[in-house]
Amino acid sequence: MLERHIAHLLTRPVGRPPNKPQRFYHSFVYQTHSWDRPRRVVAKVEWHQGELFPRVGFIVTNLGGGAKPVVDFYNRRGTAEQWIKEGKHAARWTRLSCHSFEANQVRLQLHVLAYNLGNFLRRLAREALDAHDAVGEADQDRGEGGASRPIRDVPTGGGGNPAGAVSGHSASHPPVRRDLPEGCTDMTSRGNWKI
Repeated sequence: MLERHIAHLLTRPVGRPPNKPQRFYHSFVYQTHSWDRPRRVVAKVEWHQGELFPRVGFIVTNLGGGAKPVVDFYNRRGTAEQWIKEGKHAARWTRLSCHSFEANQVRLQLHVLAYNLGNFLRRLAREALDAHDAVGEADQDRGEGGASRPIRDVPTGGGGNPAGAVSGHSASHPPVRRDLPEGCTDMTSRGNWKI
């Protein structure tokens, strides 16, 4: 039903598609049978290069103004809600159990600092691994004397030894961690330590 109001935006734009997505906005008034009155609906249609169909989104709102500012407002609001969700789950904002505001403020700052430091170190490690892999990939495609190898000679990475054949290792029983600090338990399903 709503697509009829934006049918003029659902036809592919003429010409070669640009590298950046093409965004079109349209605002109209709509009333479904369950609503007691008509409401404003803002539509956003995005055409991306290499995609056959557009990405379409609708927002029912009572905000005034142009269609693009309304969509921008709701995008910023959604981003803020994602930050709040990230804070609740990653930085544990809801675990501020101290009685004073100042103590909770310090605790929150420490949680956020630890979270940001962990993300920073993870990004550095990933970039270092990617750089190391990129150097190794250049040599993998060459045989002796620098001649390129045909695809059929590229190793599969299987290694020849199944996990069960390795001494002291079984595919059904992963090795036990013995490097845990005293009083800690391994929470491998959540990827963090619990004291």
